[in-house]
Parts: sequence; structure tokens; C-alpha cells
Amino acid sequence: TLSLHDALPISKVSYDPVVSREKDELNDYLAEAKLKLTEILNPEDNGAVPSVISNIGFIYYLSSIASAVSNVVGGTINTIPILVGQQVRLNPGMSYTAATGKAIYEFSKASAQAVFSGIATGIYKGAEKIDERFNIQTADFVGKFTTPVHQITQMSAVDQAAHNKFVADGLIDITAAYDQSGLAAAPTTEYNGVMHKIMKVVAAPFHLAERLNREVSAMSAFRASMEKSLGKDGVENLDMANLTPDQQKAFDKAVRDAKDMTYRSQFDYSSTTKPRIFQNPYARVLLTFKQFPQNQIFLLASSFNDSIKKPSEERMKKMTEAQRGKFLEEHDIIAREARARFVGIMGMAGIMAGGTGLFGFSTVASIINAVFNFGRGDDDDEPPFDFELAFVDWATTTFGTGIGTAITRGIPEAVTGLNIGSRVGLNNLIFRDNRKSEDWSGWIQSSMIDLLGPIFGLPVNAARAADLWNQGHGDRAIETVMPALARAPLVAYRYGKEGVKTLQGAPLVEGDLTPFELFGQAIGFAPHRVSETQYYNATVKGQEQDIVKERARLMDMYALTAMSDDLDANDDVLDKIDEFNDKYPDKEIPMKALLKSMKSREKKLEQTEHGLYLDPRLVDLLSRRDYLNR
Repeated sequence: TLSLHDALPISKVSYDPVVSREKDELNDYLAEAKLKLTEILNPEDNGAVPSVISNIGFIYYLSSIASAVSNVVGGTINTIPILVGQQVRLNPGMSYTAATGKAIYEFSKASAQAVFSGIATGIYKGAEKIDERFNIQTADFVGKFTTPVHQITQMSAVDQAAHNKFVADGLIDITAAYDQSGLAAAPTTEYNGVMHKIMKVVAAPFHLAERLNREVSAMSAFRASMEKSLGKDGVENLDMANLTPDQQKAFDKAVRDAKDMTYRSQFDYSSTTKPRIFQNPYARVLLTFKQFPQNQIFLLASSFNDSIKKPSEERMKKMTEAQRGKFLEEHDIIAREARARFVGIMGMAGIMAGGTGLFGFSTVASIINAVFNFGRGDDDDEPPFDFELAFVDWATTTFGTGIGTAITRGIPEAVTGLNIGSRVGLNNLIFRDNRKSEDWSGWIQSSMIDLLGPIFGLPVNAARAADLWNQGHGDRAIETVMPALARAPLVAYRYGKEGVKTLQGAPLVEGDLTPFELFGQAIGFAPHRVSETQYYNATVKGQEQDIVKERARLMDMYALTAMSDDLDANDDVLDKIDEFNDKYPDKEIPMKALLKSMKSREKKLEQTEHGLYLDPRLVDLLSRRDYLNR
């Protein structure tokens, strides 16, 4: 076989860095694909322990009805913008407004069809066998409704064919719920096991909610692609039994487009597409709830990058004028679709979860807090700055509670009065907002639990429950260790019986909760006024503690520098104390307090033995076995 060097003179062969880089990248892909194929053909036995831990984590955190409802609400955040992007790509001349209207229409139609036909809830006519359940007689079921509903929700033959294809290929049924609960990876030998059956029941609400999202996304994208290829009349008059080659080609393309849109918006949770690091039995435990954040962040990052990415000048130099024009046209279409996705997802997050639910809100808030508090002046009436608190205060003061809540926490929360925004927002995808931690050690502890996964937070919850039990709060201790499905009703029962109170017995909100608020709490949604009050109290208490800790730190620094005769450092501390007194005159540090603190410290040092200070009233009792002084 002749090589390139044999076919061409040496003088004409040149090194092309672009080709070389692409070759290296291709080799990396091939190497990874080979390792992945080996793993698929020879899967590792997960063992019983990782499976049980995964089951416990799912039951504890995701078994409430609120998780399923939040999944449906949150599903629209990705689905609608991605459908808008598809419309923009299929129709380059279409405006974003027209594309949004078309996407919402297809989304609404598919949603109504899924809900009223019973497909999403698993209501099938006929046998329940796995090989027969794809024969969905939707029209017969929907025919029981009124004619208008029947017309809206009836599936055509082409729709049914596409839906059957999606179900058969696992596009709709392979959900994150089944993946996180361990059902998706369970060997067939366990299908009749007790634990497997229990997990199917527990995971059913979350699974069906995801199934609804995937079905709506797939059917909406399929119809959009078919209509673009054959036209509206062509789709309506399609005879699935006698498809022409062009019609079959259009159908196959629409199925591929629908799969791409569904995987892009709802992600692919099949084991064959996971990174190899996610396949290790114990890595699966660590990363149980990390695949969605990883997918979501990649979706946002790639969409943003594609929306601002400039065309490659290096590639265009090698193109003809016609090729260059086509390349720029395709690049513009990709950029418009990406902008529709990124702006749409952020916009939908703002609608569903408010400004505080936008991706990166906590990071931006932390930066702003650091800047404002670092450069804060000596205004006596100015407390430590907190951006989120200031934002919520501005919105509710300016627009009223209802609109203010919609702006900050999302429209669903403003309408229902239930805490929905925190469940569906894109903020805190990897780390929860730990800005209210009491100290650095608490922040590190919370961050490490977030990094390792919530399953590792279970021992922390157990310790917290033990503390509550020892403090006499048995009911709250039991609530703390209960899984979400049981915990939410127990909290609702306590709220209905004694009201919403703190551990000290002080009322948290005025008046009793309404029956609707108690119902929301029972299924897992805390009432908005309860969660908002808890947020406000934690934030303001944190501000108070910052001032108290700063005061104590300055007093300690003064005592240490004075006792060590470090006059320069002592003068610096006095300057900082003057600044503190100017900022917080009601909490000032007078010289009398400094001298008193010094005397108290000196007295304690005199009463300290081998570094240990004891209450003088207990010294005789506790020092009976002080063998160190013998």
C-alpha cells in the first residue's frame, strides 16, 4: 500500500498543525471508546453495599411528592428554551418571539396529550406484558372525554409510531429516578426481589414525573421536525402504512431530532453513556446526585460558549468563497440556537425560581458582599451588607409582597404561597449556599458534605437528631431521621397541632397555617412565609453574630498584645477598636470593658493549672483524680 509520502514528492508534504491536533484528539476519543466498550461488555459487579446505600439515599431525600412535582415544574426550565432553539435552527428566518410562541404551543399540546391520554401515568389499555405495552390505544382512551379535549389530545398514527419508537428505545423510560435509586442498573436476577419491588413503588412518583418531561420534550421536538420536513398538511395526510422514501427519511430524521432534543434537555441517564468514573460501585454512591448538576452546568456552559464563539479564521482561510459563505451561515444558525437555549434557560429559571434561583447567584452575591463590606464606611446606621437580603427587601418594598416574591423567589411560589423556588432553581447546583454558616469550620463541613454527596450527610442528621432528643425535642428528633416521604407529614402534623414555633417555643409566624399550607407541607413544600421567615432570621442572626464575634476578637487581640508588651500591635488594635466603635456605637468597646476583660483574663490565668481552667466552685470535686500534680 502506498503511503502519502510515496504518492507525493517530499517537497510538497508539509506539517499541518490543525490536522495533527485533530488526529491527537481523535486518538484520545478512540482510546476512551475502547475502554468504555470493554467496560460495557464486562460490567463490574456493584455488590450489595453500594446498592443499599444508593437506595437509602434516594428514599431519604427524593421520596416525597414534592420532589416529583418539582421535577415537572423544573423540567420546563430546559425543555421550552431548547424547543425554541430547535425552531430557530429549523427556521433560520424565524424571530425569537415567533419561535417561542410555536415552541410553547407544541409543548402545551404534548403536555395535554400526555396528561389526558394517561400515557405519562402509565394508564395503558390491553395487556401489561413488556412486549405488548407499546401498543398504546390513546385515541380510545381520550375518546371518553369531551370532543374538544379529544381533538386537542388525540394522537395521530404518526405520533403513535414515534411514541412507540421512543419507548422501545428507552428514551422515555430511562430516567434519573431509576438511575439514582439503582433500578436502572439492577441485574435481571433481582427483578423479583423484595427490595427491587419496594424501590419501584418508592421511585414511581419521581420516575413518572421525569417520564412526563421526557415524553413532552420528545413529542414536541418530533412534531416540529416533521412539520418542517413535510409541512403541516403533509404530516396530517401521512399514511404510515405506505410511506414514500422521502416520507420515511423525514420520519427517521424527526425521530433523531426528537432524541437529540430530549437528551439535550432531560439528559441521558443510560449506563452506556456515563463517564467511566461514574461506573465504579463506590463512585456511584459519591456521585449519586452529581450527574444532573454536571449535565446542567455543561448545557449552560456549552450554550453560552456557542452563542459568543467567533468563526474560525484558520478554517475559513482554506475555504472557497462559496464554502466560506455556507460556513458563516451555519455558524450563525448554531449561535442563534445557542443564544435561544442560554437566554431561555436563564429566563425560565428566573420565572420559576426568581432572581435568587439564577445560576451563579450565590457566587455573585458573595463577591458583592465582600466588596461592599470591605469598603463600607463608618455610617452608624449601616449594618453588614447582604446582597440577597437587600435584593429581597428592595423587591418587596418597591412592588409589594406578591410581585416582590415573584421577582425574588419565582412566580409559582408567589402564586401558591409554597416554597417551590428553592427546589427548581439553578443556583447551588454543586454547593448549597453556606454563606450563613456560623464559622469557617462549619462552612468547610457543609461544603465537604455537598462535595461528597448528601448521603454522607446522613450521619450528621443522626447526630443532630441525638442532640434534639437529649434536649427534650423527641418529635423533632424523629422528624430529622425520617425519610422525606414520612418527614413532611410529621412536620405538617406538628405545625397543625402546635403552630410553627422555634425550639425555644417562640412563634415563628403569626397565626395558624391555612389548610392549603398544611397540605403543601405534608407533601414536602414548606409554606413560603415559614421558609422566608427562617431565611430572614438566619441572615439577620448571622449579621448579629458577625458583629459580636468581631467585638470579642478585638478585645482578645487587645489583651494579648497588652500582656505581651507589644506596644505597636496594641496601638493598631486600639485604632481598629475606634473604627468598630464608630460603626457600632450601640455595641462599642469602652476602655472600662477592656480593663475589666484584662483583669478577668489575668484572674483566669492565675486559676489555671496545666492549661486547664475550671469553675472555682467545681475545682475540689473535679480535681480529686488530678494525678498530674502528684
